[in-house]
Amino acid sequence: LFGAEYRTVRTAISNKSFALGEFIISIPKFSGFVVAIATAVGLAIFMRKTKTGKALRATSLDREAANLMGINQYRVYNIAFGLGTAIAGIAGCVLIPFYYVYPSVGVVFDIRAFIIVVLGGLGSIPGAILGGLVIGLIESVFSQFMASTWTEAIIYAIFLIILFVKPSGFFGHKQDW
Repeated sequence: LFGAEYRTVRTAISNKSFALGEFIISIPKFSGFVVAIATAVGLAIFMRKTKTGKALRATSLDREAANLMGINQYRVYNIAFGLGTAIAGIAGCVLIPFYYVYPSVGVVFDIRAFIIVVLGGLGSIPGAILGGLVIGLIESVFSQFMASTWTEAIIYAIFLIILFVKPSGFFGHKQDW
């Protein structure tokens, strides 16, 4: 629709920031952080407390057993797809005030999301939050002292070290996967 050019979306808060002591915090990035945490907490509550969330977890662990318990696995797959799409939409809305939009923008986030999920432990929402915080802190701190390519190398090195030490991730369990 727009071609391959990079686009930006300017909102009322795109260039706003506030001071917290000596720190200057970008309002779009802070609001993105708050929305991301709220979405993750909401998803965790949904997955743990609702019947649909329990059906999603049961189907992800053992399709045949869930089917024998009366769970319609195709309905669960559709719900999981819709839930994933909704979360991706929330992420897009949160990123748009401070990130460029172009046709292959998702590639930038694919590998990073994979690393975050595996670091946290597959299937663990608190683990994904911790993995995201670890990767974000590494990017923020190390990019102040060295080139971004070295920061990427450090992230991959830490990822490999954690996989060797604890292959299930921060909050994963051996028997889960």
